[in-house]
Amino acid sequence: MKRMLLAGVMLAALPVSNAYAAGCTITSTGGNLQWLSCTSDSQANDGDDVKFFDDGTGGGTTITGSLAKNSQAAGQQNVSFTSTGSGFNASTDGNGFANFKSIMDDVNAYTAVPIVPSTIPSTMTPFLGFDGELFRGQLANFAGSSTAWNGDVSVIVHLSDGTTVFHTFTGFTINNDIGVLGFDEVNDPGVFVTSVEAFAGNLDASGNPLTAGEGSWDQYKQIEFSVPGQIASIPEPSTWMTFLLGFGLVGMIARRRGWSSASAS
Repeated sequence: MKRMLLAGVMLAALPVSNAYAAGCTITSTGGNLQWLSCTSDSQANDGDDVKFFDDGTGGGTTITGSLAKNSQAAGQQNVSFTSTGSGFNASTDGNGFANFKSIMDDVNAYTAVPIVPSTIPSTMTPFLGFDGELFRGQLANFAGSSTAWNGDVSVIVHLSDGTTVFHTFTGFTINNDIGVLGFDEVNDPGVFVTSVEAFAGNLDASGNPLTAGEGSWDQYKQIEFSVPGQIASIPEPSTWMTFLLGFGLVGMIARRRGWSSASAS
């Protein structure tokens, strides 16, 4: 019984946290994914998010980049981005914390696809894929649409187990920063993302983009990916408290064992 109690205390002391930066709200949960919406000055982070840098190694409608730092070395590009519509504006898609701007404001979607196998350049650890994405941006009316964009942004996630999960964020206005949007898995590592699309508009019941009322991206920027198991998370104060309580109970059990042994002898 004491061994079972000891095991339970040790398990309780393990650092498990899904906490995010201040200003971030979990809007809903579907399957193993939770959808995040944050204020414009908050970049959500639960300890395993890494920044995406545009390496300038692509062009036209596709750009490749690396995680954690710029790298143009072979095998160190981790994610490719493809725009639906016009290409990337060369003056704003340079190196650095990625900031993509469409040439004609007619890009209605950005699609991110992991490049595997590859390595994360800052640590040279294997990159197996990501399980969450967070981003900011601004939107505009779609140049070729006869219906005004209605302020909705939909995120469509295809997973390695063959499932597709999607969610629509509402309430945005043209040319205003939409804040930080995205998703993350509840339980890591779960399954990896095979592709994720951020679409300016609505979806049908199956998660397919609807052309009626679609908008377009003016900018898509400040992108982070959740990379499970690669970046060590820092335990929060509540976690440290659990640690201390756990170790305290372990000490009490050990002391009582000592007293029992002494009494028996």
